[in-house]
Amino acid sequence: KFDIGSRRSIARLRRGDAWHDLIGKEREALAAERRRHQIVELRHLFERMNLIDVQPQPGGVGFASTHLPLSEAMQQRIAESEWKTLKVGIRPEFIHVWDEAFDDALRAKVVHVEDLGTYKIMTLNLDGAPLKVRLAEDKPVPEGTAYISFPAQWLMVYADDFLLEANASQEAQP
Repeated sequence: KFDIGSRRSIARLRRGDAWHDLIGKEREALAAERRRHQIVELRHLFERMNLIDVQPQPGGVGFASTHLPLSEAMQQRIAESEWKTLKVGIRPEFIHVWDEAFDDALRAKVVHVEDLGTYKIMTLNLDGAPLKVRLAEDKPVPEGTAYISFPAQWLMVYADDFLLEANASQEAQP
């Protein structure tokens, strides 16, 4: 629960349809964000979701020379589903930036950093795909190359703009 003073109004658009939500504190809004469809949002509360066109690959999905591993269940859902476009999405605040390189980290080029006081927005280029990453105020900013990862619980897969879930019974279109 939250008081009316902490609510934010958010307008969302999808294929010409508009919805209006009242969303509260940041964590509550993020919990509500596990939508069943890819959305374009007009808001100042969060940065937009990073969306990347991908193709199925053994063990997951990929684009250019980047491979993103997915669970066996998600790989099976992708294989069983009919779709024309396949994308992965992750919010800027959920991309993990590592302090140093390691074998499973993705290497991204640091393009720009904007210091917004309480946090920083870092623009990266990951194998040709632009990404926005939100860094905490006290987090060091990598120079040149950022070593990143996408935590599995926050990496969404969209088939023709609809969230594809490993458990088909959870999937629904609005």
